[in-house]
Amino acid sequence: MISLAGVAAASALVGTASGAAAAPTGCVARQVDGQNYESRCTGGTGEHRVWARQYVPFLGDLDCFGPWVSASSVSRVTCSIHQTVFVTHQTRG
Repeated sequence: MISLAGVAAASALVGTASGAAAAPTGCVARQVDGQNYESRCTGGTGEHRVWARQYVPFLGDLDCFGPWVSASSVSRVTCSIHQTVFVTHQTRG
């Protein structure tokens, strides 16, 4: 019975934590220079990452993703030297 009570308490905590999480807000992504990209967020408690797509002749699109970081951190990635198609960010709560 004691272990069952512990599992119930742990489940309640997990449910509370996921309900309280919020996606990052105020996020912007940009190309820093020819090969480097970053995303920054000003609020929220979730995570974000930078996503850049480049076009590589004869191969097609190349997607580059930065690491998932907390809303208060900067996600950075270095990609190839090819033409940038777009730079954006992804978020998760």
